[in-house]
Amino acid sequence: MKTIIYTLVLAGLLFGALPAAAQCSFTVSDPNPCADEAVTLTVTNPMGNVDYGWDLDGDGLIDQNGAQISYNFPLEFAETTYNISLFENGDSCTTQPITVLASPDPALGIPPGIVSLNGTSIQACNGDNSIDLEIFNASATFSENAGYTINWGDGSPTETFDNSTFSNTSTISHTYSGLGYYTIFLTATHQNGCAYTTTYTFYNGGNPSVGLVIPGNTVGLCAPATLEFPITNTSNNPPGTVYTVSINGDTVATYTQDNLPPSFIYTFTEGSCNSETSTGNYMHAFDVRIVASNPCNSSTATIEPIEVSEPPTPEFVIIPPPGNCPGEVFEFENASEVTEVISGNPSSCVDNLNPIWTISGTPGTDWEIVSGSLFGSNNVQITFLQPGVYTIDMVLISFACGEFTFSQTVTISDPPTVDADAVLVNVGDGCVPVTVPFNTQSTGVMHYNWGIDPPTGWAFDGGSDSTSASPSITFTEGGTYDITLLAGNDCQEISWDTTITLNGPPNLALDPLPDVCYETTLAFSSNNISYDENGAPIQTYLWSFPGSSVISDTVAYPTAIVYDQPGDYVVSLDVTNGCGTTSVTDTFEVQVPENLVLPGDFEVCANEETVPLTAQPNGGQWSGTGIQSNGNFHPEMVGAGTFQLTYSYGVGACLVEEALTATVHPIPDVDAGPDQLVCLNDPALVLNALPSGGQWLSPGGIASGGTFDPQDSGLGDFDLVYYVEDGNGCANLDSLHIAVVGLPDLMVPDTSYCYAEGLVTLPTPEPTGGQFDGPGVIGNQLFDPMLSNGPGNNTLTYSYTDNNGCSNEIALNIQLDAPPLVQAGPDQSLCMEAGAITLSGFSPLGGTWAGPGILDPQTGIFEPAVAGGGNHNLQYEYGDGNCLVRDTIQVQVIELVGTSAGSPAQVCLNQDPLLLTGGSPLGGSWSGEGIVNGNTGLFDPSSLAPGTYALTYTIYDADSGCTDSDSKDMTVHDLPTAAFEIPEINCIQNALAPVNQSIDATSYQWDFGDGSVSQAAWPNHQFSGTV
Repeated sequence: MKTIIYTLVLAGLLFGALPAAAQCSFTVSDPNPCADEAVTLTVTNPMGNVDYGWDLDGDGLIDQNGAQISYNFPLEFAETTYNISLFENGDSCTTQPITVLASPDPALGIPPGIVSLNGTSIQACNGDNSIDLEIFNASATFSENAGYTINWGDGSPTETFDNSTFSNTSTISHTYSGLGYYTIFLTATHQNGCAYTTTYTFYNGGNPSVGLVIPGNTVGLCAPATLEFPITNTSNNPPGTVYTVSINGDTVATYTQDNLPPSFIYTFTEGSCNSETSTGNYMHAFDVRIVASNPCNSSTATIEPIEVSEPPTPEFVIIPPPGNCPGEVFEFENASEVTEVISGNPSSCVDNLNPIWTISGTPGTDWEIVSGSLFGSNNVQITFLQPGVYTIDMVLISFACGEFTFSQTVTISDPPTVDADAVLVNVGDGCVPVTVPFNTQSTGVMHYNWGIDPPTGWAFDGGSDSTSASPSITFTEGGTYDITLLAGNDCQEISWDTTITLNGPPNLALDPLPDVCYETTLAFSSNNISYDENGAPIQTYLWSFPGSSVISDTVAYPTAIVYDQPGDYVVSLDVTNGCGTTSVTDTFEVQVPENLVLPGDFEVCANEETVPLTAQPNGGQWSGTGIQSNGNFHPEMVGAGTFQLTYSYGVGACLVEEALTATVHPIPDVDAGPDQLVCLNDPALVLNALPSGGQWLSPGGIASGGTFDPQDSGLGDFDLVYYVEDGNGCANLDSLHIAVVGLPDLMVPDTSYCYAEGLVTLPTPEPTGGQFDGPGVIGNQLFDPMLSNGPGNNTLTYSYTDNNGCSNEIALNIQLDAPPLVQAGPDQSLCMEAGAITLSGFSPLGGTWAGPGILDPQTGIFEPAVAGGGNHNLQYEYGDGNCLVRDTIQVQVIELVGTSAGSPAQVCLNQDPLLLTGGSPLGGSWSGEGIVNGNTGLFDPSSLAPGTYALTYTIYDADSGCTDSDSKDMTVHDLPTAAFEIPEINCIQNALAPVNQSIDATSYQWDFGDGSVSQAAWPNHQFSGTV
């Protein structure tokens, strides 16, 4: 395989470097992990700017991201192969298979009885402190499991089992001494070495009990109400019992058997109105329920009803009349918030308590009831007869919470009176400004409000304002004024008004005089000037017209005033009456027009940015399509066409305008063609641009002649410009971007296979997604050695086309060799009791053994007792892939069955030698202490100390050379010692009771010397005479 590396250094504004290709291979921390075991997947030499993703389940979707991840394959009971795909920036670049070993299934079963199994929860609910838990092996992988460990969770040592000691056809047991929870850890180990643990929870207990004691009265309570409920009947409940306390079904406390208090104390902060107990038995009430529960069952105690009222919030609303005068009717409305439980059968909830009203003063003299009752009415109407301040109290009486009072006051006032001592109708010939005082006489008035119309021409004086009782007002303009006073109190509001008329200087209104061009003649009339005498007749008019044909005039409406010279002029007027003179002045200008000088008409191209425009005199204004705010013409803004541009100079009557024509020619429409992406080995690219006849501009002339050759330009990004100029001298250009990309960098490792039947998977290329070709290639991933060129070196090619459409290929060498000759050795016969042996006679070394009884697959250690009796096929395999070759031997494990030593026996120490019996089948031999002749089974107890001895009976099979044995116990008893003690003298009336002091005796024979005997161990004997 040959790798070509190109190094390219580029400079200039139009060029840049392409990023290096990222790595696309990864390593696995364990190529053959166990199911559910964490595996680390790591990208080889990751690039920092690459986003790596992983498809872990073969569905084509990214499951995790990162250059290194940790993953636990799903728990499966069968060996499973997963194709793990690595993604670079969202594109799959390599796939690698990972074979996940099967997991064992650690599972137990419970035979029918008092113990039950639900999932991983085990319950025994008979309440016994001591219980034997019986289980059997329920593993789904029983035949594939190598061994088990069980941690029983009670502090006892962990036990180890195999399929013979923990089987699926018989049970094992463990004794628990105590009630409560135990956590059992069952671990199974697969023959492939994988282990998995299942955790079971065992609960030994019984149905719990619980009780609640009623604390006393539970109705008629007022919030907040605190009650204490003693908890009873819990002392004998088993550990693991949980207590849940709820109020109307909502949990408020949880306890265990260890932290359960003697009483449950709870404060009810809200009322029980509209609440229903969890039992459904009571409305407007609470219940307190305690539930004692454990895995076996539960018990419940409930106290109900608990009725709680909330303290009322007393309040009433005053609905006043329009005025607080004697004789007016006031309404008082109960607006209290009430949540009261009325106990009964059934109980009810009310939101209203009938109030009791009290009013200060004397009924009949100070006030009277219009409607309602002071005792129970929610609305009462009261007429107050006398002025004064009255206090109204409303009292609510709650059956549960007691008495509550709410108070407010009302004020009753006399009607007011008001008058002013001066009414000014006319102040004679006096002129403004004038100050007028107002002296007010009033009774019972609490507020004043003066109003004057019109709102201008006057002001309050002397610190007074519109709320003063007797204000002073200065009038500064002549005219008629309406004066209004509003005065009142809580009872009523009244008014007083007057009108005054005052004189002032004349009022004038002159329309503005416009500017004119060349000359003008002024004429005044009621259309352009108006006069107002303002209370006093006008006495004189005086006009002034400096610079005109009429210097001055004294009439109201002068005419024929001529201005024939340019300049600025002033017109003034003074008008006088008995109260003074009013003046008005205005100005205007007589203007002369200017001569304009403009540039000639012009032509421009549409892509020119700005054309400056100049004209004489300066200071005028250009207008028209395309004119900018600075007075320049912008062809790019308007496009092709003919446009009239106007220059304006002057203002007012002497504004002068002239225009010129601007012709904007269109620019040629240029298309350099679409951008291109080409491969380094592509042929030269012909550049087709429109319109023809233009010129290509490129760095270094790489596009000369209208072609672009990527092999001349090398790798990089290139911007080419196509330039066109038309007959009007208008030019345009367009650019074309060409990216020259390199060929994909390929790598496929050489490999070797055996020249043997069977398809093999070709090496994983980098990147993946290409095509293998050559003799023996099947599809695109498999290789059949038998279709190749035969043993020896075979050359294949791998070709790949990347996302840019660039293709490359690489060769790989496959060495095909003959498969190895594998021999497992000769068949064998072994006795069951022979013990572990190391298999021999196999070749070549370095393979692995598999089959029943194989303890070490690498060394070939075989244990007959583990395999069991019968014929077993043991397989030896060597190599891997399609070079994996297997051979099998048969091992016969001979198991002699049915040997029995018979039942246990016992003899006395002084007994003569005896022949042992019970051994079967006949023909065996005996061994053990006390055996004098093993062939005949002669046993002599005289040489032994008292005790129990194991005697073994062995059968020998001459055909196989195998033996089978069984043992039984032989107990050798010591000789008994007879001894007793009696009193030296025994009275005739008393029965004789000897004290038995015999040793090692099991039966007794007493002789009392008077012909009486007894077999009791402790006899009593009554003698009939003296001896």
